[in-house]
Amino acid sequence: MFEKILIENQVKNYEIVKNIQQRLSVESEWIDSYQDYFSKVRKPYLHKRKRLNLFLAKREKGFIKTAPDAYGKEGGEHYYFSHSFNCIFECEYCYLQDSFRSPDIVLFVNHHDYLDAIEEKLVCGSSDNAIWMHAGEYSDSLALSGLTREWQQYFDLFSKYPHSRLELRTKSASLQYLKKCKPNKQTVLSFSISPHEIASSVDRKTPPVASRLKAMRTLKNLGFSVAIHLDPVVYHDRLAELYRELASQVYEQVGVGVEYVSVGVVRFPSHLYREVARNYPDSIIHTQPFLKSKDGMRRYPKVLRNRMLKSVRDAFLNQGFPESIMYDCMED
Repeated sequence: MFEKILIENQVKNYEIVKNIQQRLSVESEWIDSYQDYFSKVRKPYLHKRKRLNLFLAKREKGFIKTAPDAYGKEGGEHYYFSHSFNCIFECEYCYLQDSFRSPDIVLFVNHHDYLDAIEEKLVCGSSDNAIWMHAGEYSDSLALSGLTREWQQYFDLFSKYPHSRLELRTKSASLQYLKKCKPNKQTVLSFSISPHEIASSVDRKTPPVASRLKAMRTLKNLGFSVAIHLDPVVYHDRLAELYRELASQVYEQVGVGVEYVSVGVVRFPSHLYREVARNYPDSIIHTQPFLKSKDGMRRYPKVLRNRMLKSVRDAFLNQGFPESIMYDCMED
């Protein structure tokens, strides 16, 4: 997958850097700053189908950011942090198509700085004011965890703060590293899933949905908390039927004992929509028109969107998933 590793001089002696080099065994090059190379020359998003460069770098600031409204489950304070840019998977609706000028992967390896910044927020939490930290905003939290192996130190930090919550968002089914980690009640591993017929069309290079469900079951049995993101929901003329089948599969494989189920219909900022239309002109995403909504996003018409949301919710409610654990993600 990776053609070359470009390593900032200031991190070349980090233990995590040495370990990544050993696991990959590809050519390394020393650089002063990843910003001198990454996105300097525009590289088309679909170039990721060929070869990618991997940057190992140090982030200097902006370790955590306030999450937008409806980003997570209602209640508490929600933040997100990004210690990597871009993703090895290729989903047709992915907003990374317009986030950077390159699909190359950047890993920020100064985790001690992230942990310090996160802990500053966690000490302010209480039973009445839970602090949520979400990982996976500009990458998949677990897709490269077998290579990076960073999460145990985060689990250890959050275990010290009973009212803190750490959410790792993923579509990965690779569990070799997580099986070696010690779970805690503060960590939630949330999986984005769609019916097989839809996912096999728009979730390129991702593990099959059946593999993700198996991973959820395994992690749950190991003592991890798991959650589900039914987001984004893409229109299909058999949508209600497909989601009833998916809800049945989740019930059989994982059960109703999940932390939450979020539901959101596919949407795009206008500039991202143009990228998606250019990269995937024949995608099933385009089988229904997109209109500009009040928040400036391109969405399916409201009547259709509400019908889709109801179909998805009802599918899971009818399987016995409590309404109290369901919420709408990034929906008006």
